[in-house]
Amino acid sequence: MRKVYITILLAIIFSLSIVFFNNFTRRYVEKTAFTLSLIKDIESLEYQLNNEILKNSFMLYYNHDIIFEIIEDIYDKIERLKNGYLTKDQYSETYKYLLAFENSFREKEEYIHDFETINSIIKNTQTFIPSLVLRYIEIAQNKNSEYFYLISSIASSIYLAKNSLDEDFIDDLEEKIKILENYQFKDPKLDEFNEVYLSHIRVFIENFTKYQYILDYILNKKKDMYFLSEMKETFINSSKEETKFITVFSTLLSVIFLLGLAVVAYLMISLDRKNITLLKLKKNLERALTTDELTGLPNRLAFNIDKKVSKNPAFILINIDNFKQVNDFYGTDTGDFILIKVGEIISKFIKEKNIKGTVYRIGADDFGILVEDNTENVEHITKHLLTRIEKHRFKLADIDLFINVSAGISTERPLFEKADMALKKIKKLKKKYLVYNGELDLAKDIGNNLRILSIIKDAIENERIFFVFQPIMSVKENRVDKYEVLARIRDRNGNVIEPNTFIPIAKESGYYGYITRTVLEKTLKLMEEYPYRFSINLSIEDIIDPDIRDFIYEKIITKRELGERLTLEILESESAGNYEDSHEFVKKVKMCGVQIAIDDFGSGYSNFSHVLNLEPDYIKIDASLIKNIDKDIYSQIIVSTIISFASRLGIKTVAEFVHNENIYEVVKEIGIDYVQGYYIGKPVDKLP
Repeated sequence: MRKVYITILLAIIFSLSIVFFNNFTRRYVEKTAFTLSLIKDIESLEYQLNNEILKNSFMLYYNHDIIFEIIEDIYDKIERLKNGYLTKDQYSETYKYLLAFENSFREKEEYIHDFETINSIIKNTQTFIPSLVLRYIEIAQNKNSEYFYLISSIASSIYLAKNSLDEDFIDDLEEKIKILENYQFKDPKLDEFNEVYLSHIRVFIENFTKYQYILDYILNKKKDMYFLSEMKETFINSSKEETKFITVFSTLLSVIFLLGLAVVAYLMISLDRKNITLLKLKKNLERALTTDELTGLPNRLAFNIDKKVSKNPAFILINIDNFKQVNDFYGTDTGDFILIKVGEIISKFIKEKNIKGTVYRIGADDFGILVEDNTENVEHITKHLLTRIEKHRFKLADIDLFINVSAGISTERPLFEKADMALKKIKKLKKKYLVYNGELDLAKDIGNNLRILSIIKDAIENERIFFVFQPIMSVKENRVDKYEVLARIRDRNGNVIEPNTFIPIAKESGYYGYITRTVLEKTLKLMEEYPYRFSINLSIEDIIDPDIRDFIYEKIITKRELGERLTLEILESESAGNYEDSHEFVKKVKMCGVQIAIDDFGSGYSNFSHVLNLEPDYIKIDASLIKNIDKDIYSQIIVSTIISFASRLGIKTVAEFVHNENIYEVVKEIGIDYVQGYYIGKPVDKLP
């Protein structure tokens, strides 16, 4: 017994040593982690600062306090680093880079102050010039249209120069400014107005080059980022040396501790073998009760135990679709193989992504994941996990087998019941996963979606998809020579279902591709009967779907003579978000003579560079810019700018929502090529 007591005493001593050493290690880890976090925070703030400066450059109204709050935050973190862990001798090199970064950043700060000053001048001038154009309308009794067009054109060029940061627009102003300088009016007020207008133009031109230089210097200055990068790298390298010592000492201490425990265990086993045997039997029994025999994962009982002590859980219930068919066709051995592999895939995914969670086999073909403290990312986790499983190739002898899976998600208790309810709902909706969000609301949405889905399916099967045609008139020729084809459906009672109701559900259910095919096929048939040009709408879903893409290519290649009278309208916002797919698609169809229109231009990104890359034939200016253009001088200036831009590139312009004569006269006067709207003609179900 004396040996046992001595061994226990030594074990206690070593345990206390480990506790002391662990506290030391924890403090070291916390300090190094905090220091590295400060460095990374500064790095992040640098990028945020550049982003805010860029926003300040382009936004007319901007809260300048944000920039200086970021600068103060950076200096605060620099001071923390200077007074913190970096003062240790082993981090002297890192400290030097910190001082170098501070000096470099102070230099950058000076440029930022200069930028704020000159940016304010540029913005004030840019915003005041359009108001001067309006001022001319108020004070001129006999308005000179040539003069008005000249000052409006200058205002447009300044707007383009500011938003594109292109000095070429400034160079184009020199001749126009000379004309203004030689203008003489009989009315002294107009002479005074002309001088004021010129003075603001000169202020803009005099400051624009310096503005460009300062902005470019701030956004592309690399020296401070270099010092920051070196500071982070040297700190990490220096930390590694100290970590090696801690690791070696920790390993040695752990080995001694484990040896002491081994001696104690050996003595205890020698004294009471029966008790140890009973303890082992108890553990084995508990493990058997809470472990799935096939996969080795915790089972449903283990889940029921764990969920009770979980504080902030989310639960993902994963089901293998049509698993019974796998068992029936390939045999239960293959089914067991797939179950084991699916469990391994899920466990590996959870480990790779450092997700705090436990994987369970809940039932025959159901797996569950109890996720802790990560409920905000549970949908993202589920999406990528399902993709991982479905991409896995299950190798069986001479064949490769793939499976489909779906998942119900619950972030509220009771976890299993609500996740199972969501899983059952998505089986009906043919989705991959769904987060439970209240039974009544979910049931109502699902019921409405199913009703519309039933109408869509019925309309397809009974040919109740029909088309209306809205005329597009050439302003120059004063005649309608093209029509936009718009899809509609009728239910069994003859009620017309509008696109904003059935299109989203058609996209979700897989019927949208059929509608696109129908529109294209029937439009090409109409073109054989009628001499008009026709345009149809395409969504990004059509462009990225390889089957729809190939269908479009096949139709326009086999009927190339018709394709030359066809225009495909692509939403500006959708094409901007999927540039590569859009560009490749546009390139191929244009080779077959098809023309391209950018629809709703001005409602989304309004990115001139993006429009150039797509090389459209038409720009359809969004209704928001047209509907009040007869009353809104700013809309007139913006639309005039777009027309000028498009005209220089050989792109035709179309004004949508032309709903009265006044609007028609305005867009006609400022040079629009085509008009569309109720003033020209409402959508009709028969062509003339």
